[in-house]
Amino acid sequence: MSNPFIFGDKELIAKLQNLRKSELKKAIRKATREVCKKIQGKAKSAMPTVTGNSKRQLRVRSLKRSRKYTGTRVTIGEDNGKFYWSFVEWGHRVGKRTGSNAHRRGAANRGVNAERRFIPGRWILKQVADSNADAALHECIDLIGAEVMKAMTKGA
Repeated sequence: MSNPFIFGDKELIAKLQNLRKSELKKAIRKATREVCKKIQGKAKSAMPTVTGNSKRQLRVRSLKRSRKYTGTRVTIGEDNGKFYWSFVEWGHRVGKRTGSNAHRRGAANRGVNAERRFIPGRWILKQVADSNADAALHECIDLIGAEVMKAMTKGA
């Protein structure tokens, strides 16, 4: 799994510390969104297309508002009941759950449902993210550096 934290050169880190928090977050949002758009395009080309619903639901979304984290992510939207993508991505078991309250018992019920055939996940989004992680990281650092320089010249 790729490391979500960005470690740049010392000059960039020093410049980031001189910016206001709002300018810093703006630079990070802009850079990560641009990089995620490129990863989204690569993920769309790697997605299976039986109906094309999952390909159309691929979205670039910002992270939940937080004081600690800023950025964007590539995810599958759940519009119009497209929840089944999680079964394709992570895998699932085929057949009816046996026993009463089988879905609630979790670990206690694993032996009962062992005969259900497991369909392994395809991990398409993870593979695309991992294969493009290094290039995306370097591009993101470059874009953040350009945005920081733009903000510093604007403020000066």
